Amino acid sequence: MSVDGREISSLDFASLIGAPLNAIVEAQAKSAIATANFIREVAFDKEGRAVISEFRYNRVGEDGRAQEVSLCVPFITMLPIPYVAIEHAEIEFNAKITSTRESSSSSSFGGELGAGIDGAWFKGASVSTKMSYQKQSSSQEKEQRSFDMRVLVRLRSAEMPPGTERLLSALESSVEERRGGVRALTGTISRIGDDRSSFNVSNLSGVTAQWKMTIAGATYTVTRVERDTGRVTIDAPLDLTIADGDAFEARP
Repeated sequence: MSVDGREISSLDFASLIGAPLNAIVEAQAKSAIATANFIREVAFDKEGRAVISEFRYNRVGEDGRAQEVSLCVPFITMLPIPYVAIEHAEIEFNAKITSTRESSSSSSFGGELGAGIDGAWFKGASVSTKMSYQKQSSSQEKEQRSFDMRVLVRLRSAEMPPGTERLLSALESSVEERRGGVRALTGTISRIGDDRSSFNVSNLSGVTAQWKMTIAGATYTVTRVERDTGRVTIDAPLDLTIADGDAFEARP
């Protein structure tokens, strides 16, 4: 049996097809809000200031000085910002409606006939009849509906909004390298004095009294620095094994 067109028109296509579309739009909106929350929670503290990560390390310059350097980097600039966009969406909806009608009928007939004659030649006549008739019928209609929906969504990495690009550019310009005090100084000894308690050095940059000088495994304390002549005086004579040209390391 063919399906009446009213069966198709009774389907709520606005909900069947519109619901997946609304879900896709809502998912895109939630993704954007999640990205905004990520930036707010990771990039800034409760007072709205940018979260800065500080890294410290030692650097030896051309003058032989080892300085502690700190590099300050905004934390958000070290992380990928999750921007996701829906690039393509397909919605396929199939509806199948099947109507069937079943009918059956049956009938039966029965009868009985009797006769008698009574006359000049016969004593009597009589006639009797019996009849019965039965009919049965039934009908049944069945309707089956099946629905199938397929939703395909393809995502891609979205371009960064102009506002976020400007924010990152401003934070990247705040990356700063700070130099701390001198952590160590290296150089060589030249012209050891007769008393072996003073000697000239190739580098005096930053060295002051109370610095410790390590020479050939022995440690001495600086008691005097003559910058104009490049001469250093220490608290004890140098070991006899130390000679001109030996390296030293000085630390505050």
